[in-house]
Amino acid sequence: DRIVAGDRAAAEELVRTQLDPLYEFVHHRLGADARQTEELVQDCFLVALEKLPSYAGESSLHSWLCGIARNKLRAARRRKRPRPLADV
Repeated sequence: DRIVAGDRAAAEELVRTQLDPLYEFVHHRLGADARQTEELVQDCFLVALEKLPSYAGESSLHSWLCGIARNKLRAARRRKRPRPLADV
């Protein structure tokens, strides 16, 4: 609620407390590509801040962020799939 109301300190606390666990979650799934991991984690926080008003609190904040990360990871994998030459 504080973040939705525009409390910058609350947003900073969210990032401070959730950054490392979310980074580890994504890094474990992506591997050694630190740049890609950092970009995906950053995207997750951007989506989370945008969608925060719809967060119902039915799961932990970490679980919610990991769900966003899973969706981002799936999208990244879909983009990397080889396409048939005829489709190119």
